[in-house]
Amino acid sequence: MPTTKELTNSFGGPDGTLGKVCQALAERNLNVLAFQSLPAQGNSVARFVVDNATTAKQIWDNQGLSYAETDVAQVKLSPAGRV
Repeated sequence: MPTTKELTNSFGGPDGTLGKVCQALAERNLNVLAFQSLPAQGNSVARFVVDNATTAKQIWDNQGLSYAETDVAQVKLSPAGRV
């Protein structure tokens, strides 16, 4: 089964960091393939799967943001009702 990289960030407070990260991804023409965000101990944890993890890591490094990188299974599903 193919794998891909998931990048996990922890953002603190309502300072707009998540918006800045998303804007930076858009400016570099990266596509977000999967996203999850949830509250965690007064912060937000956001998980991204993008079409170019190397470029995404450069963006976070340039912004001084820490992240964790994890291999995740990559599964492509057919649209509902189609076989």
